[in-house]
Amino acid sequence: MFHSFNACLDQSLNQIPDSPEIRRALGTERIKLAAMKIPPGVNDETHATIRQTIDECFVFGFRRGTLIGAALALASSLYRDGDG
Repeated sequence: MFHSFNACLDQSLNQIPDSPEIRRALGTERIKLAAMKIPPGVNDETHATIRQTIDECFVFGFRRGTLIGAALALASSLYRDGDG
């Protein structure tokens, strides 16, 4: 999930005009996933855009992780140990 979240966040943040300082501050917050704090001093429009991006990327990562877990559960249920 963390990898998917980060990949989505990187791609989405590249489309938002921001400063290197904001990008660095966000980089240190990544481990918090959806609880990331946006650094102070960001204008309201950029703040809203970054918050929406974080939320969307969290959902993207969560869905991907859930799908992988479901696929693994399905695969393990299909596996037979030779008893069948």
